[in-house]
Amino acid sequence: MGGAKQSGPTLSIGAKLTLATVVVLVAAMTLLFFQLTARERRNLLESKEKAAVAVTELFAEGMSAPLDFDDEDSGKTALHNLTGNPEVVAAFVWKTKDGSLYVSHTAGEGTAIDKPSTSAPSSLALPAGAPQVVRVMRPVLKGDEGEAKKEIGLVAVDFSLAKENAAFVESRKSLLTMSVSLAAGLILVLAAIARLQIVNPLARLTEAAKRVERGEHANVEVSSNDEIGVLGVAFNGMAGAIVDREERLATVNRSMGQLFDNMRQAIFAFGPELRVVGSHSKQAEALFGERIEGSLVFDLVFSGCPEWDDARRAFEMWSEAIFSQSASDWDEWATLAPTEVTMNPLSDDERNVTLEFRPIVEGDAIVRIMLLATDETEKRRLEAQMMAQSQEHEKQMALMKKLLAGGAQLFITFMRGAGERLDRFSEELGKEDRSLKAFEIESLFQHAHTVKGEARAFELEKLEDVCAGMENRLAELRAFAETEGAAPLGETLGALHQGISDAHVALAEVRQMFVEASPIGEAILDQTTVNRSDIDRLLAAVGDRDDIVSEIASRLASRPFGESVGRLVEGTPVWAEQLGKRATLVVEGRDVLIPPRLAKVLSGSLTHMVRNSVAHGIEAPDAREAAGKEAIGIVRLTGEQVGKGVVIALQDDGAGLNIAALRRKAESLGLDVKPGREWELIFASGVSTTEVADDISGRGVGMAAVKGDIEAAGYMLDVQTEAGKGTTFIIRSAAS
Repeated sequence: MGGAKQSGPTLSIGAKLTLATVVVLVAAMTLLFFQLTARERRNLLESKEKAAVAVTELFAEGMSAPLDFDDEDSGKTALHNLTGNPEVVAAFVWKTKDGSLYVSHTAGEGTAIDKPSTSAPSSLALPAGAPQVVRVMRPVLKGDEGEAKKEIGLVAVDFSLAKENAAFVESRKSLLTMSVSLAAGLILVLAAIARLQIVNPLARLTEAAKRVERGEHANVEVSSNDEIGVLGVAFNGMAGAIVDREERLATVNRSMGQLFDNMRQAIFAFGPELRVVGSHSKQAEALFGERIEGSLVFDLVFSGCPEWDDARRAFEMWSEAIFSQSASDWDEWATLAPTEVTMNPLSDDERNVTLEFRPIVEGDAIVRIMLLATDETEKRRLEAQMMAQSQEHEKQMALMKKLLAGGAQLFITFMRGAGERLDRFSEELGKEDRSLKAFEIESLFQHAHTVKGEARAFELEKLEDVCAGMENRLAELRAFAETEGAAPLGETLGALHQGISDAHVALAEVRQMFVEASPIGEAILDQTTVNRSDIDRLLAAVGDRDDIVSEIASRLASRPFGESVGRLVEGTPVWAEQLGKRATLVVEGRDVLIPPRLAKVLSGSLTHMVRNSVAHGIEAPDAREAAGKEAIGIVRLTGEQVGKGVVIALQDDGAGLNIAALRRKAESLGLDVKPGREWELIFASGVSTTEVADDISGRGVGMAAVKGDIEAAGYMLDVQTEAGKGTTFIIRSAAS
């Protein structure tokens, strides 16, 4: 159950009644206070006036004789007697005859004044504001009793109001205290009555309403027959009806919930307010979260999508419009509803969900819509995985067919060589946990790095990744050994053996695909111009003979130079592009026969060398243009028959070797550098002019491995470099 939220500040009826009472009482008590204080002041002033008039009249009678006889001493005596009264602050006597001041006295608040223009008797004189003195004026008369009296003078006396003002202040304080106390008492009484008779009963009704809202049984005790009592009786009846209805609805919802829970779809319904109402299935909680009821349908279905998403906005418009349509138009409108949505796109919790909408109709009006959502994420993932596997298999099969068409023997040689290297890796690693010295780690590194490079040349990603993982493990060991002298294998031993196993598995998978792609099946692995076993036997039989038979046997065992470089032509532009460069490979002497021992290592060695030329020799296009060169760098690979041997040259038109960088690197590693032969440092293990290892430039291992393989085959590797012109690598027989 839910209701509309209240707006505006919350204030109880009791509080409102008390506040209204306070306002009325404060206004009434304020008015009463001002009236009482005004009356009190008038009473004080009237009393003062009576006393002042009496004193002034006596003083005027006493001044009659001194003025009549012009006896100034008597006048001063009478004035002195008057001013002996502490409340008299000033007194003045004027002669009527000439208006001159006869005698006067001023003290305190009194000040000298001129004779008034009128001689009429004056009563109380009140200055504006809060008066400090009161002035009384009376004429001085002469004449016997029964005769008309004549005015011979005028007296004016100022009396202090200090005592009256002090009394007024105290009286006002008392009135204020009485008023405040009376108002506070009335307010407390009224507040208590309001709380007991109104606030508390309404609070009990409010708490009972909250219990009903939570689905609990609630009954309000009614103890009066007033309006609140009648409200309590009505509430009890309503609460009972609500509980009964809720129980019946709960029974229906449980039945529907059991039905929904047995379905694999997420099911819930929403009404014209576009919020979820009623029962929903457990699958809905699994898909949309536990807090479903009351949620906006847009927030659930388009979870993780921004509000401006076009699909979400279209669904909002459809949802708002559908409830104004008749049930007979549903089929037409249903085609506009979304049938699938991607929840939480581009996140780890991305879900692919299909949607189906069903109307709930009353008469011809659509009152609710039931949504049936099916999570297709796992299904789509499996489909995508199967498709990816199929595409990968097709890609590998296409590669195998391509190898069969133009380089089968080269690939067979690679597979055999890779298997042998993995076996040597396993043999050198051993089975026991121990510490490896730096040179042992370097040897393992060369095996893994060579297999990885050759696997990349043949686009064998799985084998390449396995070897790269082994390289990473060895790199950690090498870094430790460089500082400590040796590195314990520990857990790395098991990881490396697992890598060897995974590499053999990847190699076996490649071998199987190669056989599957071959039109002659397994026999392809032993095919060449003649059977390789015969060639091997023939070479063994010839031994060290130097005759025509030896020459023919050597030629039969040799392979065309073009087989070793075919993949490099396609790979060179790709590798350059990965580095933001442009380069092409030119091959000359493709038909030159490469002796078997050199042919066995040449493909992998040339792969390292070409990639090294692209990474370290060829400049970026803007740098080449600034140097007056074409933007596309040229790497030239030449095979040439020289006497009974071959000479292979790899030349690039790049910047030449960075001799300064090589010298700095050598110094940091403590290596000796022969002046003029700094180029020899590129064959030192761990030396690279590239600061960060990547898929192209390697880790300072490739050229050391190349030199080792070539020398093991009985050949030597020489280097010629010129700054700004390029670098040339020359492979020739060590015996020549």
